[in-house]
Formats: sequence, structure tokens, C-alpha cells
Amino acid sequence: MRVVMSVDMEGISQLSRAREIVAACPEYWETGRPRYEEEVAAACEGLLAGGATDVVVLDNHGSGNPANIGVVQRSAGHGAAEPVAGPDAVREFARACAENAGDVPPVAVPEAARLAASMPNGADVEAAMREGGFARTGEVEYEIELESWEDAREPVGAAMLAAMAPLLGAWSTDLTSSERASAYDRAKREELGAAIDAWGDASGPEWFS
Repeated sequence: MRVVMSVDMEGISQLSRAREIVAACPEYWETGRPRYEEEVAAACEGLLAGGATDVVVLDNHGSGNPANIGVVQRSAGHGAAEPVAGPDAVREFARACAENAGDVPPVAVPEAARLAASMPNGADVEAAMREGGFARTGEVEYEIELESWEDAREPVGAAMLAAMAPLLGAWSTDLTSSERASAYDRAKREELGAAIDAWGDASGPEWFS
């Protein structure tokens, strides 16, 4: 049995500080990333112990470090692992999935759907949200009607970028080591740290209207 596991840092049980999930912050390297890797490894071990023969891990966290998990691997049985990284591995995995798709019951894709988004910076991101297909329905609210759920990828991506717009000027996707993070522009690092602290300390509702 092959299991594909999508992982993200938000919600990792051992993490307690917001700065642990942002690669520009030292806390990410000191405790965040090691604990993330540890829990992912534990989940893989549990899946294998439960009967899985193959586990593929997809790292979906955007910290500023494109490789949050040091060794993203395919576990081929107990005590054995084969490194998997890069488009060739993804392509091979997709090919194998397609060849064996007949063994999997079809998934019912939702038909028409409505996506709603609530942006605390609603006025500032209106142009970006409209470009993603959303209509503004209130001071901070946006909605889009989809003919099929399959059309959700681009609007969701636009909404995510709009939500992160205040941070993008300080963001980097090249923080691949603690040394690079330490050498990163100090003002930008402090801006990201302050923003993530404010997010972590906020007790406001998930919906901003």
C-alpha cells in the first residue's frame, strides 16, 4: 500500500512559537525545522508499522526555505529509504500513479462551488483579488463562483498571495541554511519576525468582517 502524505509546519505538535516556522528567524533552525522533521519521520514510521509499504512525503510549508525537510524520502519497507527530490522523481511518481489508477475508486469532484475570502487588508489587495477572479462583496470580503472545483487553483493562489502581500517585500525563498538566514538583511528579518509574532499573538476571529 502506497501512502502519500502532505505535511505543513503549522500545527506540528512540538512547536509553540510562531517564529519557529519562518526560515529567516533563528528559532526555525534551532527548534522548528528539527521538530518538523522528527514528527514527519514518526508519521512515516507509524504508517510503515501499520502496513504501508511505500510512503511519499510532500513538503507544503512555505517558510522561505524551499526544503524544510532535510531528506524528503520514499520509504521502501522498514529500515530502508530512497531519497526522492526534484521534478524527475515527481514525474516518475505521477507516471506510476497514472498506470495504477485503475486500482483506485474514482473520486467524485465537486461541481459548482463558491469560494469566499476575508482579507484584513481588503482595500489594499482589491486589484490582485479581482485579477484572481474574485468580486469584492464587502469591506474585507471577496467571493468567486466556480463552475467546477477543478477551477479553484488559480483563485486560491491569488488569495494566498494577496493575504501575504504586506510581507512579500521582506520575503526570501533562498534561506536554505542557518548561515544564509543569519546573513539575510537584518531589517527584513526583523520585519518578518515582528509580523509573525503579531500573527501568533493575535486572538482575533478567523473571519475579519
